[in-house]
Amino acid sequence: MKKFLGLSLMATMFVIGGVGTASAASWRVNSNTAMGADFADVNAAMSDERVAAGDTLYLDPNTTISKEQTVTKQVTIVGPGYLHSGVAAAPAVFSKSVTISAKGTKFEGCTFEAAVYMGADNITIERCYLKSALSYNNQNGSLKKANNAVIHANYFRGSNAKISGMVDYNVGWEITNNIIYNTTTSTGTKCINNLSNATIKNNVLIGSYNATSHKVVDGITNSVITNNIIINVKKIENGMCSSTVEDGNTIENNVFGCDSTAMTDYPNNTFLNTTDLSTVFVNTGGNDLAFRLCEGSPAIGAGENGMDCGAFAGDAYVPSGLPLFYPYFTGVEIPAVTTDGKLNIKLNIKTQNE
Repeated sequence: MKKFLGLSLMATMFVIGGVGTASAASWRVNSNTAMGADFADVNAAMSDERVAAGDTLYLDPNTTISKEQTVTKQVTIVGPGYLHSGVAAAPAVFSKSVTISAKGTKFEGCTFEAAVYMGADNITIERCYLKSALSYNNQNGSLKKANNAVIHANYFRGSNAKISGMVDYNVGWEITNNIIYNTTTSTGTKCINNLSNATIKNNVLIGSYNATSHKVVDGITNSVITNNIIINVKKIENGMCSSTVEDGNTIENNVFGCDSTAMTDYPNNTFLNTTDLSTVFVNTGGNDLAFRLCEGSPAIGAGENGMDCGAFAGDAYVPSGLPLFYPYFTGVEIPAVTTDGKLNIKLNIKTQNE
């Protein structure tokens, strides 16, 4: 009973906290049909004529959607966050691929174990946990343009964790305050590749591929790349980082693990000449507190106008995927007996970064 009540309260808090227009509707999604939600998955919501553009879908904690999903209406899909420290609720997980085909779709606080395919303009992915690729949409051999995406404050970690675009099809992306740790050591997968006119700012980008030709960031043109921490833990000579960098980019105030000789045309950066992440971060484990800057980190004050580099700059990256100062439950205490005919339930509530 305690677990059920705790999860129900968490779901209720997300519904209460939702922001929408007067005409927009909110819907609950839970893969466990016994929980009485409106829909068992996103596909069911998309096929229901009651769900309209501008609506919000709230994924209950401990929901696992185990079939491929396609978003065909411009909705906001909100999950309860991920990798929680001291939070009672479990995440909402997409275990199969998700294809986004509706302009203006937004995902918040969800966990993706398989690829997310971007097939429309103005998509936002925010405060999510991605274990695989956030990629351009070439499903069924048909390329779909997806311009002006916002990829903000997400945690990527896995052997295929990356942002992968297609030049001329993915223009104007804003990639800010993300942590992307591509853990592969056997293939040439990048952290970010093949975008044009992008803004890549305040990210932590870690590659693990042991090859001289490998770049953590690659195929980027006419873009602004600033305030990032970019390190390949297997190769010092890489970072972005190799003997050539594509034309048209502004590359300033980054911290690179590579030697400065790899990027002689871009002197306004910090070059560490090391693969040792411990010189920069407190820890790099797979939890919601990883990749904070350690005392004496060279990334402190290395950004533009003296700001820090990395995902936590300006408190924009929020651990656990919860909105800054958003209330959430850390527990519930339910007595076994009543007092004066009343059941006195105690809720433990905190706000993120409290």
